[in-house]
Amino acid sequence: MDETIDLWNVEGNVHLTLRVAGYQFPDSPDEDWLLIDLTVHHDDQCFGRIDPAIEVNELLDLRNWFHDLQHRRLPKYATVDFTEPCFTFHFLRSDPAHVRIGVELDAELKPPFPLHQFGFEAQTWQIIFNLSNEQLCTIVAVLDQSLSQYPARGAG
Repeated sequence: MDETIDLWNVEGNVHLTLRVAGYQFPDSPDEDWLLIDLTVHHDDQCFGRIDPAIEVNELLDLRNWFHDLQHRRLPKYATVDFTEPCFTFHFLRSDPAHVRIGVELDAELKPPFPLHQFGFEAQTWQIIFNLSNEQLCTIVAVLDQSLSQYPARGAG
């Protein structure tokens, strides 16, 4: 199975890929920071970065958030954010065919070029995605695989 979350925004002009690239400190039995490999292609521009943006327990929270959306349950929180303010996930709406989310990029994971979406230059880097049931299932499976490869190691 490919271990990458691969998304196109609602307009088809922004392509976002995310994957867990490993532990920030692979030899430390107590450190649970994970490296996130993020790439954004927007029209003819590209941005990529690997950053220790999330801890294992936060990745589990994200997995559970997507699992709730996959089963059309409202997640406990409409927004999932993390210790490092690099990216945030926003639940926007749901219909029988799709769940609409926003993925907001900031700090180290914010591309250095502006986001153009819905005919305007956006004030923030919040990319809007419509996710099908199949895509939600794939995202949960990718996150499950990442959690299996990179389990919690620290005392907490």
